[in-house]
Amino acid sequence: MIDPHVLKFLKTLKILFIDIETAPNFYASFRPGKQHITIEQLHPDFLEPQIICAAWKWLGRPTVYTETWETKWQKDHRGHHKVIHDSTRIVQQLDKMVEQADIIIGQNAKSFDFKWLNTVRMLKDLPPLPNWLTITQRDTLEMMKKHLYLPSNKLDYISRLLGLGGKLPTRWEHWISITLDRDDAQERMKEMLTYNKKDVKDNEAQFLKILPYCEMTVNANLWTGFEGCRQCGSTNVARNGIRHMGEASYQQLQCRDCHGYAGRVRILKDGKTSTRVMK
Repeated sequence: MIDPHVLKFLKTLKILFIDIETAPNFYASFRPGKQHITIEQLHPDFLEPQIICAAWKWLGRPTVYTETWETKWQKDHRGHHKVIHDSTRIVQQLDKMVEQADIIIGQNAKSFDFKWLNTVRMLKDLPPLPNWLTITQRDTLEMMKKHLYLPSNKLDYISRLLGLGGKLPTRWEHWISITLDRDDAQERMKEMLTYNKKDVKDNEAQFLKILPYCEMTVNANLWTGFEGCRQCGSTNVARNGIRHMGEASYQQLQCRDCHGYAGRVRILKDGKTSTRVMK
């Protein structure tokens, strides 16, 4: 369990957890099973990538916010009605949150969520990458793969491991009903949002659990204004051995609050240490 002092500091940062759920592709095939699907097989009414919904929350705050796509029916050139979805407002709402954030965190977010959001942003001619390049992005999946070794790095497994019950059960029926706007689409959307919100809350718990054992790659001193643990910002650090690197020697530090690697300071020629905590 993360130290209360560390959690108190983290709450002073604007750390945003996000998760999205995307629409499936629809394609024509003569039979189910493992096969190669070409672009020509995709249904012409569902060519554009769409985000069904998104959920987000601020670290340490109980409320989980959500947004969904807009759905409407319109006639095509043959007079047939077809369903039209628009994910614009999801991206716009998340971009407003990003502008307020210091750090954005998600599970597999760098390979999935961030790219999906940017794709919809491009297709909808929305402002390109508003602050996304300057905001620190952290991916809990990458953190776990780099620093831990578990049977699985999936959020469902981590949720079960932490006693959170795992991901909520969903079926293809949810995605199909919502995308085709069937009679039960609204009820399925409510269930999808519940699923989406739990993923965000579990991701927050996952992050707090693994943080002391992973490299944050964000120097907390940038926000605290003083030199301390680069992981959590605490000044309650202890010496933890000397490391010689090339022609320089460094005093390694360990945080007494988060119990993680706090950083290192260079030992000067007079035997004293620099006042600056380094990586």
